[in-house]
Amino acid sequence: MSQDELSYTQTYVKSKRHPWMSNFDRAAQFAPFAALTGHKETLDETARYVSKKRSLSQDAFDLLNQKIQLLIQHKEENPLITVTYFLKDSLKEGGCYVTLSSTMRNIDHQGYLHLEDDTKILLDDILEIDSSLFQDYF
Repeated sequence: MSQDELSYTQTYVKSKRHPWMSNFDRAAQFAPFAALTGHKETLDETARYVSKKRSLSQDAFDLLNQKIQLLIQHKEENPLITVTYFLKDSLKEGGCYVTLSSTMRNIDHQGYLHLEDDTKILLDDILEIDSSLFQDYF
């Protein structure tokens, strides 16, 4: 770079129209910005893993039905149960399996298991139920 070019690049001519801008403010003009708003969130959501609902074998289905019948017979005792069930994802197709322990309140005619903590689980979504009540039977 010649001396003339160097002096030209270092000289700042004040504008009568625009006030002087600090180096910080000038740099802010060229700072990166989110050109695609929500793009990162969309990628994160796409990358989030969900599983498919598993279907039960006939033997497992029959065993689960027997356990549900026992729970209905002993519902006055409010047994403590541990339920593993499929929780549907609100944003994508699929979901995840959740295990929850609580006291059973009721099984209604629409096919929902109601727990003491106000959780309502569709019987078709249940993968496994365990309780000390079943020790005498299974």
